[in-house]
Order: sequence, then structure tokens, then C-alpha cells
Amino acid sequence: MVTERKLTEVHGIGAVRRLQTRNEIRAPIDVVWDTLTQIEHVRHWWADGHIGSRVGERFQLGGEEDLDGTIVTMMKPHIFAFTWHDSLEKAAHPEWIDAATSSLVHFDLIEVAQDTTLLTLIQFSPIAGALGAAAGWHHIFEMLTSYAESGEAVTTPNRFDELKQLYGYS
Repeated sequence: MVTERKLTEVHGIGAVRRLQTRNEIRAPIDVVWDTLTQIEHVRHWWADGHIGSRVGERFQLGGEEDLDGTIVTMMKPHIFAFTWHDSLEKAAHPEWIDAATSSLVHFDLIEVAQDTTLLTLIQFSPIAGALGAAAGWHHIFEMLTSYAESGEAVTTPNRFDELKQLYGYS
């Protein structure tokens, strides 16, 4: 029996956990950058919405309750960071969010070979939502990787439920 590898590591003590999701993507860094930062690509593997093109502009996916933030770093093609929820009262899962710890989502892209990019995400999460967030980021990374490598986001039905079990989130 093969044990599935977790893409997201969860570390920390006390009320806050540090999430780090990492995956090598068999695509050039510019392709991964565009897949991550251009809404015409993001809508295929995550959600539709709006992504600004520079620091200070809006980052919004799904409805207003899903993800509504602001771009804080955009250093093409290596660093992309945005606030997770600028308006916590609109958040679909406010129990997963603590403005002091989980308001920033930070992506690092490193070209490890001509056609391979290492993508790393770092986010802090309150302990109550950390395992659910870990499963969620794992799922998002699978779809992002699939789309960047093949042009199609491939997932299986109930995949998020499988990942919640893998991470021990019920």
C-alpha cells in the first residue's frame, strides 16, 4: 500500500500554525507565474474573479464571501503575495481566519531547471482551521499543477474530502 504524500506541512505551537505547501511543477517559471497571477488562467483551476496587476490592487476570487484581498507583493516571476480577507465580516468561514495571523498568502517561485518550477506557499492559520486549510491548499496546488503542466485542471470527485481525511480534518 502506497501512502499519499502531503504537500502541506503544518507546524507550530499554541494558537497559530504555519502552513507551507510546496510542489515542483513541470513547467517554466513564466508559465507558472501566469497560471498563478492571471485570472484567465486562475478561473480554470481555482475560481473566477479579478486579480490586479500591481501592488495595492484587488485580489478577489469567487463571490465576495470567498476571497477578497489586496496584492501586497508582485515581483514577477518570483514572489506573489496578497491579503486573504480584507473584510472578515464577509468571509464564508470566519472561524478559519484571524486577521493577526492568517491575513497574508505568500507564494515563492524558484526555477529549479529549465522547465521545472518549485512553487511554495506560506500562510499562518489559527489552529481551528489549520488542517482544513492544509487540505485546501493541497487540493488547490494539485489543480494548479495540473493546469500549468497540461492546460487542464484535473481533479477527481470527492478529492477535497479525501484530502481532509489525509490531513486528519473532519
